[in-house]
Amino acid sequence: QNALISLIPLLGFLIFGMIPFMTSAYLSFTELHSSNLADAVWVGFKNFEQIFIDEDGMMRYSYLTTLVLMINVPVSIFLGLYLACLLNKVVKGRKFFRIVVFFPYVCSTMVVSFIFKLLYINDYGILNMGLRKLGFEGVNWLSGTDWNFLISAILMIIWSGLGLVVVLFQSALANV
Repeated sequence: QNALISLIPLLGFLIFGMIPFMTSAYLSFTELHSSNLADAVWVGFKNFEQIFIDEDGMMRYSYLTTLVLMINVPVSIFLGLYLACLLNKVVKGRKFFRIVVFFPYVCSTMVVSFIFKLLYINDYGILNMGLRKLGFEGVNWLSGTDWNFLISAILMIIWSGLGLVVVLFQSALANV
């Protein structure tokens, strides 16, 4: 019985760590233009050739990476400090909100991506359903313009890393 209990962390590592890692590694060698993994087409090293051999591709990806960092860093620091200050106050449900804020950080990128897919899907995504209830037209977040996808990716990156920033600011504020 103790041996079975000791397998629980291994099972958690496989489900939330290894399977998402292997899926990401597989997908890096495929071409996929939808959120349906069954549509993935094996292309081998073509994706890596595009990045490292195509000079225009390298410049474009470098520009986009720099843009994401220039938005992500200040927004994450500001939001992290703001949330840390809020969570350091004695309020009812403080532990719950700490868990909610830190949860995305401990999840793998695949899990966070899946959660954001549920938010962004065109027909029944949570964001588009909310927009429609407010009387607006839904947005094609994942396959519309490059800017739609970039904004979606930036929001996901900020949300997934915000937990660590909040914890670091909370520990700094606790020592003040």
